[in-house]
This record gives sequence, structure tokens and C-alpha cells, in this order.
Amino acid sequence: MSSSPKAKVLNFLFVLFNVLAWICCCVQFGGKLLHVTFNKHVLGGPPKAFDIYWNYAVSDWNSQKIHFSDRDAAWCANNDWCAKCDEGGKALIGMQSLAFIGLTVALFISVVRVFGSSISALEPTRKSLLTEFSLTAWSTFWFFLSVCVYGGTCFHAATKEDRVNKVTGTGFGYLVACFFFLLVNLVIGFLIRKDPATHLGSGAGGVSTDYQQETGGDSNYSAGASYQYDANAAQSYAQSYNGDVVPPATGDNAL
Repeated sequence: MSSSPKAKVLNFLFVLFNVLAWICCCVQFGGKLLHVTFNKHVLGGPPKAFDIYWNYAVSDWNSQKIHFSDRDAAWCANNDWCAKCDEGGKALIGMQSLAFIGLTVALFISVVRVFGSSISALEPTRKSLLTEFSLTAWSTFWFFLSVCVYGGTCFHAATKEDRVNKVTGTGFGYLVACFFFLLVNLVIGFLIRKDPATHLGSGAGGVSTDYQQETGGDSNYSAGASYQYDANAAQSYAQSYNGDVVPPATGDNAL
């Protein structure tokens, strides 16, 4: 059975948003999360900035790397960013690691299903879709906590610092966007699973197909032939031999 345009669009968006969230996890692991620009009148000369990563900061004027765990560094002594960003960064990486695992498994199952293959343990298609939806929901939960925790620690410390002129949420902004992508994906996943016409995969084909695979039989029940009682069974049996049955003996009364 050929898939409908609606099925292709919904499944494409479902996979796409999960891919974007998966890439976002990779960005959190090693990419820039914030770009912080200081006021010119505080540091003197042109505005200077730092690129904030999950566990360190890099200055844009001398490329100096400052680890948040090094509380004795001169930069850390002048503000509380190191403590806030150190705590928030570690929590961020832990939660994004859990989301990364969930999204990796979800994407693998989705790709297998969309390209017409199947995993025996996840048949029928509705069971595969339920697993994908559950893993996406799991990842969405960890994205939500990541946004709250990192936003309330490192990002909050940067925006409340008097010497800071501007904070640009580079990787952190991508994290927030992907959280909303995953919320939309929960709706898309629900719509796909609800409508059998949008199912893709080897087991797709409507409600009856999934029902047959779940029950191991045919969903269309056909009653057996009805029994009819024949009051003249003996006569019918005799007639089936085309009259070859030996006629019954008759009494000889004519003496």
C-alpha cells in the first residue's frame, strides 16, 4: 500500500525535529553556549567579550581559556560566574547525555520503520511508534530541565552582571529552540500513531493489519457452515448411491 502525502510529511517532520535535537546535544557537549560582551567603560578600550562553553570561557582578545573549576583564576575572583557556570554546565552535560541516548535510539527505530524494515520486538507498527513517542517524550523532559537549570545558573549570572553589555545565547538559544521543536514533535508523534493511514513501515496498512499482527490472526471473522438437520437422512443417504442400494425385502403374502 503506497503511503499518502500526509504520512510522508508527518513522518519527515517527526524525524527532522529529532535530528535537530540530536545535533543540539552535540552542540552542548563542545560548542559555544553564550557570547558575553562587556561594557567599554568598564574594561577600557573597545568592548571585549568571552565565548562561554559548558566548562570554560575563552576571551576574544587573547584567546585565553579560563576553566570554571579554577576558582583561583583572576577572572573568577571578580565575579560569581565560575561557580554558577561550573554547576550549571555539569548539570547541563549530564541531562543532555540522557537526552542524547534517548534520541539516538528513537532515531534508529524511526529510520528502520520509515525505510520499510522492521524490528521483530517492535511489531506491529503501532508498537514501534509508541516506543519512538516515549523516547521523544523522555528526551523532551531532559531538554526542559536543561533549559531551566542552565538558564537559572550561568545564563542568569551573565545577564545580571553589571559589567555585561550584551549576552547572546548561541548554543543555549539553540537548546531553547530545540525544546520547542520536541514539544511539537510530541503532537506529531501522537497524530501519527492515532491515524493508521499515516503509519509507515513493513507492518503499516491500516487498523486491520495492526490488529492481525497483534492477535496473530485474521480480523475478519467468518462463521463456519451452519448445521442443517435432515429428517430423512437415511433416504438421502440411499439416494446418494443413485438407487444402487438393495431394495428392502418384501413379505410374500401371496401363497
